[in-house]
Amino acid sequence: MRTSLLCACGGARRPPGAVALACVAAALGCTSDYVSVAEPSAGSDVFAAAVLNHHAIALATTAPWNTIQLTVTPINPQGEAIAGLPSPTFSLSDTGSVTITPDGLLTGVVPATGVMVIATLRAGNVMHKDTAYVTITDTPVPPVLTTFALDVPRGDSTKTAVVEMFGAPGVKQVVPAATDAGGAPIDGLPVFYTTSDHTVATVDPVTGVVTAIRTGTVKIRAVTTAYGVTMRDSLELTITPPLLASVSAVSCTPVNSATPVLAFDPGTLTVGVGASVFFFNSSVDQAIDVVFDDPTSAAESPVFPTGSGNIVPFTADPVFGPMAAARAFFVPGTYHYHSTLYDTQGTIIVQ
Repeated sequence: MRTSLLCACGGARRPPGAVALACVAAALGCTSDYVSVAEPSAGSDVFAAAVLNHHAIALATTAPWNTIQLTVTPINPQGEAIAGLPSPTFSLSDTGSVTITPDGLLTGVVPATGVMVIATLRAGNVMHKDTAYVTITDTPVPPVLTTFALDVPRGDSTKTAVVEMFGAPGVKQVVPAATDAGGAPIDGLPVFYTTSDHTVATVDPVTGVVTAIRTGTVKIRAVTTAYGVTMRDSLELTITPPLLASVSAVSCTPVNSATPVLAFDPGTLTVGVGASVFFFNSSVDQAIDVVFDDPTSAAESPVFPTGSGNIVPFTADPVFGPMAAARAFFVPGTYHYHSTLYDTQGTIIVQ
């Protein structure tokens, strides 16, 4: 006989596998973009950030390609420049490779890579910093930057999942390509990366490695200044639902009953095409089965091969604890399933 599942399941305990997946999501949520700007406020004179005019710079050791003027603009939360603030100060991570004057004239001295120029601006008790990354070459006549484009590696796509297979966070490497006037590639240029929405994906400002946070679209921007020429490009990435997710059989007690039953949690799950979904049971006394409306849609998981189609009743192991079975979904659509042992059902949406 089926029982009514008007349950109070808020305190249900999830099995270790589900907890692990939840921890991955929590860790991703704690990531922040390289540059954060305060939320907009009513005051146009609120000092929200200090912004350098260049962030990735290639210099030569020979004039006139060995110098560049750096300036710092204080901005409010709306991105508007603020006037009347003190002058910035500059510091270098390597004083032997470059020099900088108090007013921001940067000069390359000897070849080096990854030199950081840190600009600091104080206004009262508020301080903001910004960083430029500098490469110095000893090329007598450096190439003239003519084209600059941002892309993904050949054969890759502009999509990545929030959580990839095996539970790894979704990451994507973006790749810049620069050429001179003759079409020859210019290698080794420093590039500075930013994201249009750090709640969707973050990007390492130096390496261009993108880490997915949540589903959506995000624009990754790149800029470089090579021997006096500045160029920019951007690339839109799509963050898809996770490729690894879990459903737990949690214990709860129906209203007007003293007998605990099992229920699927969450009831609705959204995953990406090709995702593997784990079904966990941590109860050694109560079994759970998983019956799909269309069993042919539930394929064997390449991550955790435990068969295809419906899942026969199973319990946790008295010694080893929670047990699981997995199924993979390779076709977009909505898939419904239920248990024949309890009045519980669930839905998997594959996008």
